[in-house]
Amino acid sequence: MRKGNHSFTFYFILISIIVLFSNCGGLTSQSVDLNDRMKVYQNTPLEVFKAIQDYCLTEGYTIEMSDKELGTLSTGYKSRGGIMKEGRIKLNFNISKLGDDKSKLVIIATIEEQDKRGNWHADQSISGAWTDLYKIMLNDISSRL
Repeated sequence: MRKGNHSFTFYFILISIIVLFSNCGGLTSQSVDLNDRMKVYQNTPLEVFKAIQDYCLTEGYTIEMSDKELGTLSTGYKSRGGIMKEGRIKLNFNISKLGDDKSKLVIIATIEEQDKRGNWHADQSISGAWTDLYKIMLNDISSRL
């Protein structure tokens, strides 16, 4: 093989790997502005944590990991039906103490859709729809405080 072909092969493999891994993860909340996926509450971190637990259980999310001391809670994937494609969503919550009775909650959601072959990929829907989803989740958690 000529030297030029090795260079082409290297770049082809490199680009293929980047494309493969960029499609493995779902849409995450980094695609949505932080201000739309966080809220400050006039409640202790423990009160917010209990409201999140209640929200997850009521909405059918399986809690995979929770730590009251660290203020973190993660769910497993929950199926969400779609008109054209099957989808799923997974949530991560992080609570920070801002004062005696003040806390900040940040939600990170991973949203995926399934293709015809059964593989999961980032949901490419308009992020505005996910902004609305975050607002609904934050308001629902607020109503439990």
